[in-house]
Amino acid sequence: MFRLLAINPGGVEDQILFFPTLQGIRDAFPTASVDVVVEPSAAVAYQVCPGPTRTIPFSFSSNPSLGDWVNLIGQIRERDYEVVLSTGRTAGDGFLLWLTGIPHRIAYAGSLTERLLTNPITMHQDQYTASMYHDLAKGVGVKQEPTIPKALVSEKAQAWVTQEFKTRQIEPGKLVLLYPGAGKLSAKNEVLRPYPTEQWGEVLQILMDKTKNQLLQFAVIQGVEDKQFAAQLQEQLGNRVLFITPPDLGTLTALIQSAKLLICVDSAPMHLAVATNTPLIALFGPANLVHILPKSLRFIPLQDQNSIAAIKPQRIVQMALEQLSSKTPVS
Repeated sequence: MFRLLAINPGGVEDQILFFPTLQGIRDAFPTASVDVVVEPSAAVAYQVCPGPTRTIPFSFSSNPSLGDWVNLIGQIRERDYEVVLSTGRTAGDGFLLWLTGIPHRIAYAGSLTERLLTNPITMHQDQYTASMYHDLAKGVGVKQEPTIPKALVSEKAQAWVTQEFKTRQIEPGKLVLLYPGAGKLSAKNEVLRPYPTEQWGEVLQILMDKTKNQLLQFAVIQGVEDKQFAAQLQEQLGNRVLFITPPDLGTLTALIQSAKLLICVDSAPMHLAVATNTPLIALFGPANLVHILPKSLRFIPLQDQNSIAAIKPQRIVQMALEQLSSKTPVS
């Protein structure tokens, strides 16, 4: 058995994209101890990832002090890791890994401190981010080809969904979910305007009318930050749409897995749809989609390079109808 430490500073969505790397290492070395240093707010992602032995919280985003870094390095040194790998892409990554004293150090080549790495890995940015992260596993000899992320749904989370369906009288296989991206689970919320509420309402209104013979039920994934959005949407649609608030990321994952379709923006729920192989329509403004979604007929991006708000509701409805009627095999 060997002890491996992974350092992944990103948010929830970056942790999900890192799942295939951890799974590849776990498959190659079933008895390995694998720990992950992670942003505290992103550690919830590991509720649905069986890969790591434990998570070590460290707030990379809050301008950590010298003392914070010293404490982290001290924690790492105490555990006698044999291998460390980092998804970081800054000039100081090699130096940080060298300070840990871990003998085998893996990160992307090209930084000013590359010479401090024992296994620099060429970064191929023209691919899906999960595949780019998976390239790091080559540094420990993993030969398995990269896969899309896979999330683990617990029995407890599935039981919550079963009870929620029973309470709300939702028929299994008939739920269409919408995630508007107004809250913290939206990866780009602080940069890009979310899709306008009025247009979401129009999407749901048209979609409900066109599928009324299919007995579908429509629900919005609602976080604590989404109350204003929910109130506006309810004013447009009345009681024709449900609002569901999963208590944690595990139940959110189980809810998405139970859906017939998820319509959303670039967000953690989008990546969870990929990780549960749930049919997906994701809305994008300016972005490089190669990095964000794997190529699959189950995961459909709709994009306007000028603005996400420029995507017409009718275009979303048309694609949703195609997805709902599709017999696309698992890919």
